Amino acid sequence: MTLTWDRAEVPAQTYDAFEESQTPWSGGLTTAVFAIAAVMGYVANLGYAPMVALAGILAVPTLRFSRPWRPVVFALIVLVVWALVSMKWSLAAVDPASLRKYKDLERLTPAKLVLQLGFYCAFVAAAASLSRRWAERAGLVLGVGVLALAAMIAFEALRGAELYLWIKQALGQPTRPDLAARNVARGGYVGVMLMWVACAFLMERGWKAAVVFLVGLLFVGVAVFNTDAVLAAMGVGLAVFLCVRMLGPIGVWLLAAGSAVYFVAAPYVVLAGVQHGLFAYLHPHVGPSWGARLNIWSFTAAKIVEKPWTGWGLDSSRMFGLAIPLHTHDGALQIWLELGLVGALIVSAIWACILAPVAVFARTDRVLAAVCAATAASYLTVGALSFGVWQEWWLALGALAFAACAVLARARAERSPPEITFLEPL
Repeated sequence: MTLTWDRAEVPAQTYDAFEESQTPWSGGLTTAVFAIAAVMGYVANLGYAPMVALAGILAVPTLRFSRPWRPVVFALIVLVVWALVSMKWSLAAVDPASLRKYKDLERLTPAKLVLQLGFYCAFVAAAASLSRRWAERAGLVLGVGVLALAAMIAFEALRGAELYLWIKQALGQPTRPDLAARNVARGGYVGVMLMWVACAFLMERGWKAAVVFLVGLLFVGVAVFNTDAVLAAMGVGLAVFLCVRMLGPIGVWLLAAGSAVYFVAAPYVVLAGVQHGLFAYLHPHVGPSWGARLNIWSFTAAKIVEKPWTGWGLDSSRMFGLAIPLHTHDGALQIWLELGLVGALIVSAIWACILAPVAVFARTDRVLAAVCAATAASYLTVGALSFGVWQEWWLALGALAFAACAVLARARAERSPPEITFLEPL
């Protein structure tokens, strides 16, 4: 059933009251997820996958489709289907007869992708359906939580993860100082993905000092921890934010074009760097981790050329031994290696579908568009330098950031839109 009223027929207060009554479950759920997300960024940042999946399951009763995001869902479905098809020739194909224990299911990346697509989209849809008042409440919780997370990362960076070590010791799970520092530093990825939306909500409250502290503390923390990918994401995010603020929709489409070029041209750029001696020149001038990345990228690009159209199949990047430890440390190269040119084109289309509504936002609300674009750019930047494309917690964090942007859009929406439409839950 679809109910539609003209704007003139519905008083603003009546609409606000009705909208408020429609989203208490999804509003409370989203607020709780945002609150827990900030805590998990410090104590258990790898736990985002089960948290967002559970939130998606709980959101199913309130699920509604939002027309602007249907192309995104369709493009994601196409990607998952192509990934499933690629298992026919994948080096990492799993023999069903070998699946005897629950732990064996962890190897079933295709099954996990299907479940994640459903659960994560359900949670994002729930977040996008909030009333303005619920969105403001959830956003405030997110803003304060990310500020607290940034403070904890900075404190631990300056104290050598002292508190984290004490907590692990108290729980009977002692760990080495270097591992403690690594775990706390990983919270910086959470911080940079949620930073722009958090700052926007804090600015809405007029808390400018809190915004300065949030950005400053996060920068200090990741700089002391030497988390280069987060620093790069902060820089790229700032550049994109300013670009969209100044250019509006043009800035968003420039980001979309840049992401398409990145995903399509990545292996050829690497091959050119190898052939012209750039990688050989950089090796003595970079640290061990970056040197390892250069080696991985060189090997990956060479393997891509062997099967450029369809790739080696989903999860094949794990099958090349020490040449590629677990993944390629670059999203575009991993997509090319496993899913070929077809996969690279699908992923480019996904990002175009994500950024198209953002370009529409930029016509009337450049702040909202700039925040969304900066968040997208941060995800792309980190993905180009760290983590595997299919890592559950990283995909869940992306869904969480998407949901945060959707909540910000709801909080900044007009209270009396030209047309009010309610769609039946799916």
